[in-house]
Amino acid sequence: MEQHGYFKVNQRSLYATAYLPKGKAVTAAVLCEPFGEEKRCAYRMLVRLARQLCSRGVAVLRFDFSGTGDSSGVHEAASWNDWQEEARAAVAFLKGLAGVSDCTCLGFRAGAILAAGCANLCTKLVLCEPILTGAELFNDLERRQKIKDMMGKAPVAEGTLPPGARDFGGFVLSERLITEMQTAKLDAASIPETCRVLLLHVTGAKTYPRTWEGLVARSDARIIADKPFWGQVDYFESDAVNTPIADFLAPSTEETK
Repeated sequence: MEQHGYFKVNQRSLYATAYLPKGKAVTAAVLCEPFGEEKRCAYRMLVRLARQLCSRGVAVLRFDFSGTGDSSGVHEAASWNDWQEEARAAVAFLKGLAGVSDCTCLGFRAGAILAAGCANLCTKLVLCEPILTGAELFNDLERRQKIKDMMGKAPVAEGTLPPGARDFGGFVLSERLITEMQTAKLDAASIPETCRVLLLHVTGAKTYPRTWEGLVARSDARIIADKPFWGQVDYFESDAVNTPIADFLAPSTEETK
């Protein structure tokens, strides 16, 4: 059963879709999705993942952070610290909604930083092709924008953005968000030993990035040979990514609708 609606975090209304299995849920999972354009690219795959998990008895919550999607606020007023608070609130909200005591937080790309910030509230953590720092995310956004500008995309007219703000493909980052983002990081050492971690590297390579060494040592790490789900122009679905996640959360091979 899919339910659409809002839940509140400090007067911010967050739009969410809850996927609730028939009968009692065996566990719960909150999805922290990629940022900006990457979220659009991964949308279909993550909806399919939510439905697959639900068919295995997992209650799932997908939601839009404040200032994004259908949630309240505007993107140029969004705050990274608010997003972290919202991710933690989403875990508590879903536990109450599903009537379970344990939960997994699933982080995709930049969402992995926010998911890892919920690790002390979770029994499991999934980090799928994680961006490890907010500074890395910001640099990646700048790189993509330079490529667009070289391809002839018209720059934003001067004076249309607040001081210190930047526009990346229609996603405006305020000076506050940029500052908070620069200090955000995914620290493997801060993940409690009681929280099991699945780490997925989606690549054609056979090795992990050197910067992932701490996470690889801490996790059940796997290399998934598939296309980058966060960068496809057309709708893209990846069973190669979704299946190991579903098996990690709910190992049963029998799925019922």
